[in-house]
Amino acid sequence: MSSPGPDASPRALARDERGAALIGWALILPVLLALSFGILETTLAMFSFQRASEAARVASRAGAIVDRIANLDALAGGGSVICTGGSASVSCSGGTVVAPAGFAAVVAAAQQVWPGVQGSNIELTYEASGIGDASTPGGIVPIVQVRLLGLQYPLAALGALPGMPDRITLPAFASRQIGAGSLPN
Repeated sequence: MSSPGPDASPRALARDERGAALIGWALILPVLLALSFGILETTLAMFSFQRASEAARVASRAGAIVDRIANLDALAGGGSVICTGGSASVSCSGGTVVAPAGFAAVVAAAQQVWPGVQGSNIELTYEASGIGDASTPGGIVPIVQVRLLGLQYPLAALGALPGMPDRITLPAFASRQIGAGSLPN
């Protein structure tokens, strides 16, 4: 089929199919790109979710094996001790801080998996496990729980869309381990 010339009739122009594939491609390309970026963003978010869960597990394991951060006398009555930290200090409700370096080790363990974790994102809780008591060698064996709070995932591709946030806050992640008993001096 020859192409219609510049003086072609409207009927000849209507039958001309040159460029139809280009128009179809131009219509479908934005949809394909949005779908591809959405799948990529979802996959990366799921990976970050898994990474945060693993960071909580690694941090709770570190919390179970490092020196106890706080005095755990409150556990004898079935209480709990909750330790939180900031950029330079550690505070524990229900007990006094005895080894702040232990909290730094917990933060460092979590940062090996998720480098963006800060002390302010970690809440470490000691709870009575029912194993041991204050009068026996080894003392009270605590359950150590680490919760990661306030972690955020930046939306790279979807954040550029109108009406979408540029980051999402992940839910809290928690992991529990049985801690070691304290050795007699």
